[in-house]
Amino acid sequence: MEPKYKYIDIVFENCNVFRIYPEDIVYICLEDISYSLTINQVHQYWKTKSAKSVRLQLKKSVFSSETEFEKEYKDYSESLRYHLDIYHDITHIVIVDLCGEKENICVPWCTTDEYKNAFEKVEYEEDWITITIN
Repeated sequence: MEPKYKYIDIVFENCNVFRIYPEDIVYICLEDISYSLTINQVHQYWKTKSAKSVRLQLKKSVFSSETEFEKEYKDYSESLRYHLDIYHDITHIVIVDLCGEKENICVPWCTTDEYKNAFEKVEYEEDWITITIN
């Protein structure tokens, strides 16, 4: 079956991005997506989509790709594995459809340290990795 999307971006707390193409995705589920609208004192407003639960199963082949910062800055060494194992800092999932339209969805976030998400868990299996955030 042909994918109905171009790619998925995982966005980290430091704004680094990791792009995942359909061939590396086993399963992704973002549950209970809600919308909110925020207006601040200088009259700016924005809409936010948030998921209450996120589950990503990715083929281990994703580890052969670099993050955007690794591509741009040759001395940058914080890979996808580093973000998953050390930082636990996924903030958003961005789904880009075939027309280029983006769905930007915030993931659940709980922290005792402002840079790490206590809700994020990673399991390594034989053929894939599973990331859950809930």
